[in-house]
Formats: sequence, structure tokens, C-alpha cells
Amino acid sequence: MNKFLKRSVIIALCAGFAFSVIALSACSEKDLIDGNFRTEATAEQLAEVKELVSEENAENIIGDTQSEGWSYNARFVSNGSIDFDINVTAEDKTADITTSVDLDTDHTMSLSNKDGTLDARGSGKVDYASAFSAKGLSEKDVKYEQSYKGQSYSDMRNFYIDGTVKQVTENSEYSQTSKIKLELTDAFEQFFPAYENGEVFINLDVIRSMFDEEGVKVYIDDSVDFKVKISLDVNAWLDMFAEELSETISQMGGVTIDKEDMLENCKFKHVDYFLQFDKETKLLSGYGSKFDVSFNINFELNNIAADIGFDMNLNSWMVKTDTPAAELPEDLDSYQSIIG
Repeated sequence: MNKFLKRSVIIALCAGFAFSVIALSACSEKDLIDGNFRTEATAEQLAEVKELVSEENAENIIGDTQSEGWSYNARFVSNGSIDFDINVTAEDKTADITTSVDLDTDHTMSLSNKDGTLDARGSGKVDYASAFSAKGLSEKDVKYEQSYKGQSYSDMRNFYIDGTVKQVTENSEYSQTSKIKLELTDAFEQFFPAYENGEVFINLDVIRSMFDEEGVKVYIDDSVDFKVKISLDVNAWLDMFAEELSETISQMGGVTIDKEDMLENCKFKHVDYFLQFDKETKLLSGYGSKFDVSFNINFELNNIAADIGFDMNLNSWMVKTDTPAAELPEDLDSYQSIIG
């Protein structure tokens, strides 16, 4: 029962907050974790951060989920966009592939341990749109757009939307007000950043890998809570993510670019991660990430010309809140199931 409960908590919280380098984050008008991050961490403060995110501490980073009476309200906020465009010309043939994602979501999940069983419910709003188009790859152009907008709810199994659903292809267009449901993990992969790992909200492996790396600075504000800001410069960011970006571009457009290409053409503003811990209990009360980077690469090689554009202005937040999720509607059984 204890193992089941812990696993259930991980599933309900969707196990992560940044599913890949080009995955979804958010671009919020206000940082949900703010502080005075002007001073770099001392050696003692850095050691404390490492201990708080250590593998030994990870299982209980939001408290003892197996303890009777445990509860946690987690607010997930995502609102931002990402755009990818690849244009390739070879042998007098041109292919153009574009993909984009826009989202504005705010969803609270309330979890608790009741008699050894996880009770979970969630409520909020979702406004999500994604689009993909491909021209010149085959005889027929490809177009696919989907969007969901409305009130959102969740339980241990599903994510529910009461609103407008729209799908557009090269041959058809469908839009209607509807009540739909998706499997919880599918929904979080689309509407909120998600990482498939064994830890609770965030990919702590990513956080751990940053410490002591060149181009990474850690700042601390411990005036009230223990707040951490981890800032990467462009080299540190590319060290972590260039390989994944290159693989994505290769899969989409059949061309290969390396870290040096990205570095030479990158417009880099900031890549920051945030952590917040209760100063007394040392439990996690917030996590965030902020990205503002782009590049546009043009090159010709072996009779192949390519124009690759990438823009990511994204932030993500998970914060503990005193406000619980709203009660779930009584008609959830009537929501129509769809595949993400």
C-alpha cells in the first residue's frame, strides 16, 4: 500500500516540469518565485542547496506522502510559446516544416493521504494550441492544428476540459463546445512540462547536473524562505541541450547543425531555474524555469541550402498554495474520452 501511494502521488503530480529542451515552459507576466538574487551563493549555501536536492532527500521533498493526514496543494502555471521553422532546398526541391505551441494554463491539484489512499482532485483553466505543417516532403502537403480552451479538472486518472475543442487538417476543420477527457499523463505532457522520472515535480537530475559546471551561477535569497536562482550562460545552456536540439532538427528537416553553429547564431537573453524551500521544514514550496533564447541559421553545404529558425521565450512554475482545487463536477462520467 505504501509503495502504491507513493507511486500514485508521483503520477498525480506528473513527475516533472520540463520534458525536453524544446518542450513547454511558460512565459508569465510575474515570477511566482521572486527574491533578491544579487549575491552569489557562499560555499555553505551551495552545500545546503545540493543537500536539499540530493537523491536521498528527493522522495520526501514535499513531505512524507505516506503519512496519514499528509496534504499538498500544487499550482501549475504555464503560459508561453515556442516556434520552429526549417526550410531546406536540395536538388531544386524545397521543403518547409513549421511547428508551434502556444499555451496559457493555470491548474491547481490538491492531494492528500486518507487512510493510506491518495485522494486527488484538480481545477483551473487551459488554453492550448499547437500547429504543424510540412510542404514539399511528399506529393501532398501536411497540416495539423489542435486547440483546447476552457475550464479544467483532474482526478487520479484523467484531465477534463469543459470548453472548446478544435482540430484542423489539410482536408477538414472541426470545432465545437464539448466536454472531453484525456489520460492525466497525456494532458500534462501537452499542457504542462513533464519529465518521466522517479521524482515528484521536477527533474532534479537536471538541477544536480548544473552545480559546479562552468557558466553556471547560483544565487541565494534566504531572507524569508530559502530561495535559489540558478543562471546558465549560453555555453552552459548549449552544453546541456545542444545535442537534443540538433537531433530534433535532424529528425524534422534532415539536416545537421552542431553546437558551434547554434552558438554563433544564438540570441541569448537568459536561462534560469528557481527553487524555493520552507526555511524551517526545508520542504519544497516552489520550482520554476525561465527561458529566452533564439537562433536563425542559414547555410549551404553539398548543394543543400537550409534556413533554420528557433525561438523559445518560456517559463514554468509549480508553487505550493494555500488555495485548494475546486470540487469536481458531478458529471465527469459524461466527458468524452479522446487520445491526446
